[in-house]
Amino acid sequence: MKRLITILAVFSLACLGAGVAFAESAPPSGYNIIDFVNIGDTAGANTEGGRTMTEWGPSFDAGIWFSPENSDYYRQIWGWTTPPGGYPAGTDLENWAEIDLNFTKPAHTGQLNIGFFFLAGSGNDNFNVYIGGTMIGTVTETQTSNTMMREFLAVPAGLTTGVHTVRLECSEPGWTSQATYGQVTIDEIYTFTDPLIDPIIEPVAVDSNPINCSGTKLVDFHYVPGLNPDVRGYTVRVSCDASLTFGSGDIIFNTVPTGVSIWTEITEVIAGHVYDVDYAIMGGSVGISAEADLFSVNFHGAGTGTGVVSMVSVDLRDLDNIFITPVTSDGTAGIPVDCTAPDIPVMDAGEDYTQGLTNTVFWTDMSASGATLYYAECATDDQFTVTSLVGNSGEIAGLSHEFTGLTDGEIYYYRVWSKDALGNQSVWSNVDSSTQDNAAPVTKVTALDQFQVDSFFDVSYEIELPEDGSDFTKVELFYKGPGVPTWTYYGEFVNDTTPLVFNTGMTEGDPDGTFYFYSKGTDHVGNFELPPIAGSPPPPNDYDATTTVDMTDLVVNFFKINNDAAKTGQTLVELTMEVPGAVDMQFSNDGTTWSGWVLFESPYPWTLTTGEGNKTVYAHFMELPSYRVTDADDDIILDTTAPDDITDLSAERGLEKVKLTWTNPGDDQTGVEIWRAVWRDDDDDTSAYPEYDDLENDVIPTVHATRAGAFADAAWTEVNMGGADYTLGVFADLLPDRGIYYYVVYPVDGAGLYGDGNGASSISYLLGDVQTTYDGTVLAGDVTILSTAYGTTHAGGGDYNNECDVGPTSDYSGSGIPATDNNIDFDDLMIFALNWNMTPLTKAQPAEGSLIARFSWVEVDDTTWSLVLSEPCANLKGVNLQADLSRDADLSVTAGSLMGQQDYSYFLQNISANGLDAGLALLGNGACIIGQGELIRISLTGELDLDDIEIVARDSANKDLEYTLEETTADADMPTRYALSANYPNPFNPSTTIKFALPEPQYVKLAIFAVDGRRIATLKSESMSAGNHSVTWTGRDDRGGFVATGIYFYRIEAGDFSQTHKMTLMK
Repeated sequence: MKRLITILAVFSLACLGAGVAFAESAPPSGYNIIDFVNIGDTAGANTEGGRTMTEWGPSFDAGIWFSPENSDYYRQIWGWTTPPGGYPAGTDLENWAEIDLNFTKPAHTGQLNIGFFFLAGSGNDNFNVYIGGTMIGTVTETQTSNTMMREFLAVPAGLTTGVHTVRLECSEPGWTSQATYGQVTIDEIYTFTDPLIDPIIEPVAVDSNPINCSGTKLVDFHYVPGLNPDVRGYTVRVSCDASLTFGSGDIIFNTVPTGVSIWTEITEVIAGHVYDVDYAIMGGSVGISAEADLFSVNFHGAGTGTGVVSMVSVDLRDLDNIFITPVTSDGTAGIPVDCTAPDIPVMDAGEDYTQGLTNTVFWTDMSASGATLYYAECATDDQFTVTSLVGNSGEIAGLSHEFTGLTDGEIYYYRVWSKDALGNQSVWSNVDSSTQDNAAPVTKVTALDQFQVDSFFDVSYEIELPEDGSDFTKVELFYKGPGVPTWTYYGEFVNDTTPLVFNTGMTEGDPDGTFYFYSKGTDHVGNFELPPIAGSPPPPNDYDATTTVDMTDLVVNFFKINNDAAKTGQTLVELTMEVPGAVDMQFSNDGTTWSGWVLFESPYPWTLTTGEGNKTVYAHFMELPSYRVTDADDDIILDTTAPDDITDLSAERGLEKVKLTWTNPGDDQTGVEIWRAVWRDDDDDTSAYPEYDDLENDVIPTVHATRAGAFADAAWTEVNMGGADYTLGVFADLLPDRGIYYYVVYPVDGAGLYGDGNGASSISYLLGDVQTTYDGTVLAGDVTILSTAYGTTHAGGGDYNNECDVGPTSDYSGSGIPATDNNIDFDDLMIFALNWNMTPLTKAQPAEGSLIARFSWVEVDDTTWSLVLSEPCANLKGVNLQADLSRDADLSVTAGSLMGQQDYSYFLQNISANGLDAGLALLGNGACIIGQGELIRISLTGELDLDDIEIVARDSANKDLEYTLEETTADADMPTRYALSANYPNPFNPSTTIKFALPEPQYVKLAIFAVDGRRIATLKSESMSAGNHSVTWTGRDDRGGFVATGIYFYRIEAGDFSQTHKMTLMK
C-alpha cells in the first residue's frame, strides 16, 4: 500500500572567502522529508545523488571542496580566475545555479517547505529562490560571518505536486571588474513538510480496479501515527453501501506490533454491511507506534455502482486506556462494482447451406459493452443437449471460430456468449443454423421437339437435388452445332420454370441445322456438376438434348382485317388471307394468348378485345411435316365512341328549297347523313300546306336523336346519299312542294358510328307569295289577295284564303314557321309587310328617333280623333287599334297625313266585323315609319272612350314595340296653375297613367326614377302646349326592358315648377 512519506530537506548558500572553517549542524528532527540532495557527496564528482547541478554562471570553474573540520564534501563554485586580458571595467556578472527537486506533498501532512544548509559569508550573500520559474522569496544570511546556517521558505499551494526546477540567484553581485567575484559553498537542499500531530486511520483498497458481483476487493485499514502516545487498542465500526457486502469471515486482523498477545472480537451490526472490529494488546507496555495496516477486509460486489467503504466510528486507546482522537478518512473514495453483463452477441452461422465439411461461424463484436472473451458451441440439436454437442471454441478473444469434422447433409446449430474482463457473462445468443452441403446438383436439359421452325426457341432444364436438400444458384447451358464444333457456354437459366431463349443465329432460308445441348448446375455453396465427356461428332449420351432447325417460311400473300378497313365500330371482324401450303392456323389479339389450331379457312370470323384504340390481330400458319409456323399480322382501329354532335344547325327558307348550315364536331368525323321529313296530311301522305295544324289528320314528324331511329321511321328520307361535301357544313335541299320540312343531321366517323342528331325545320317558300303562279315575291297582286281576305275566318267562309293565314310565325319573323289560326288579321298583315318586295331597300331608313313609340290622341272635333306619333321612332313598322263598338256606331278609319309622307306603300284596313280593328303597316322588308305626325284618323258617331282602345305597335322584326300614350283634349277649362296628379292605378301592373296641367306653353321634362336616384325612363322632354295632359308608362326603361317590382318616383319640371310623386309597380 501507499505509505505517507515525511521528508526533510536542508540547504545553505553563502558568499565565502578562502580558508573558512565549517561547523555543520544536523537537520531539524520531526519533519517529513520529501526530497533531499547532499551537495558534493562524492569528491571530484559533478553529480549530486545522480542529478546534475547546473553551475554558477557561464564559463566559471567549479569543484568539490573537502572540509577537514567537518569531514564532509561541499560543492564550491567560485569565479576568482581572471580571464586573459581581464574583464571590462564596470562589468557585473549575474551568477546562478539550478537543480530539480520533488515537490509532491503527501496526503494528511502539514505545510510544504524548501530548506537550505549553506555558508553565511562576510558579504551580502543573500539570494533569490525560484521554483518552476516563479520567485517564492529571498534567503537572507542572519548569522555571523563564515558560519553554516539553515533557512527555509514556504512553498505556495500551486507548486505542491510533481518535480520542479529550483533556481538560486544572488540578489547582490558584490564585487565587479577584475576583483574576485565571490563563491558559494552549499551542502544540502531539501523539501519537507511540517510534522504530523494527530494519527490517521483510513481504508485503502489494494488497487483501483473494478470488481463484479462475484469478485472481491481487499481493503487495508491503514494507521499513520502522529505525536501521540503508543496505541494499545481500537474499536472501528466498518460499513459499506448496497453495492458491496462483507461478513465477519472477511475481516483479517494484523498483529502489530509483532510478538505481542492480542484480543480480538467482531460484532455484526447489520448483516453484510456494518460490523464492529475490536482489537487490544494484552498486558505489557508495548503499543502500536509505527505506521501499519491494523486490519483488512475482503469486500464482495453486490450490485452495479460505486461501492463506498466508511468508518462509522473509531475509538483509539493509549497504553493507559486514554482515548486518542484520530483523524479519520474514508480513504478509498469508492470501489467500482460492475455486475452488468456485456451485450449479447449475435450469432451468424452463414448461409442456410455451407459448402464442405467445415463451417466458420461469426458473431458481432460486443467490446463496446465490455466483452473481451467469447465462447461458442456447435450441436446437432437446437436445445444443445449434452449428447448433441459437437464442439466448442473455448474462451477466445476473436469474433469467429471454425468447426471441423462436420457431416454432409447434417443441420448444425450454433450459439455464443460473451464475457467481460470482470468475468460478467452474457446469456446465450440467438441460435443460428446451417446445413453442411458437400454434394453437387445434377441437372439435365429437357428433351426438345424434333424440329424447330424459328431461329429462336426455348430451352428448359430439369434438376435432381441432392439428398441434403440444398438448392442451386445457377444452371448454365452449353451447346454445339453448325459452325460451333466444340462445347460452348451459351448462358445462365433464371430458374427451372423460366426457359432460356436460344438464338441459333440462323436466318430465313438457311439449310437445316442440328444443335446439341447439356446443362451444368452449381448450388449456392459452390458445388458444381461435371460436364459430359466431350467428343466430335458426339457419341450417344454425351449431351442431354438435340433438335433440328427448319428456317424455310411459308409465303403469306395477304392477311387483312375487314378487307383492309382503317377502322371498325364492332369487335366482330372478318379475317381474309391467302397462304399457299398452310394446313392449320391460329390467331391472337396480343401475340401471347392464342386460339386453338383450326384448319386453314378464309374468310374467318374473329373477335377483337374490347376497348378503343389500335388493335392488332396476329396469325400463325403451320406447314407440315416440320410444323414450322409463319407469322402475319394486321392492324385496325376499334372506335366504339360516336363522333360529337354537330352544332349551330340552322335551316334557311329558300324558293322551293331549304338551305342547311352547321358546324362539324371535329377530327373524328368523316361525314354526315342528312335526313328529311315533312309536316304531312296523313290522309294522303302529302304536305300539310297550307293548313298544317288545322287539318284533322296532320302529322308532325318525330325528330329522332339517333340515326337508327330515323332509319327505322318511314317518314324520314336520307337526302344526301353520295352527296354533299360535309366539310363545308352547307347543304341545299331542292323541294318542289310547299311545306314545313324537318331535318336531322347525324355525324359519322370512319368506324361507321353515328353521333346524335341535331334537328332544325323550315318552310320551303316565301310567306305572302299567294298568287296562283308562285314567283317567290310578295308584291301588289299578293297584297290585293290579302286585302280581299283581310278580316275573314275559316269558319266564316266567304273570301277566306287559307294561303293568307300565315301569321303569327314561330319567331314572328317573315321566315318562321306559320302558326295558322284560321283568321286573317293584323298578324298576317305584318308577315306580308315583312316579306313585301324582298329586294334591298332603295332608300336608307333613318336611325334617329326614340326606341319607344310616343303616341298621343288629338281631338279634331267632337266625333274625330287622330292617333299622332309625337316624336320620331327609330323602329315603328305597324300599328293595330282594337276596340268594341256598339251596333249602331258608324266608324270611318283613314290614314293620317304622316303615312302620305313615307317612301313606301302602306296597308290600312279595318275589320268592321270586329268593331274597331284597324291594321296599319308600312310595306317593305326592313321599312319603318319615319318622321312624326298623324298616323290614323278615326271618325265615329256614338260614344267612344279612348282609354278602351287597345293599341299594338310592332317594330321591323314584328316584335311588340314599347310605347307611351298621351291624351290631349281641346277642353275649354284651361288650367290656371301647374299641377302633377297622382298616377292611376297605383299600385299598377303593367301600366299606369300620369296626368299633369300646364297653364301656359312650357318645355316639359317628365322622368321616372328608382329609389337610389337613378333615372329609369324619360317620358317627356319637349315643348308642350297649355292644357291638361296625360302620359302612360308601361313599366319599361329607356332601353325597352321591363323594370323590376318596386317603388319608383316620377318627377316633372316645367319652367320654375317641379314636383315628385311616388308609385309602386307590383308584378
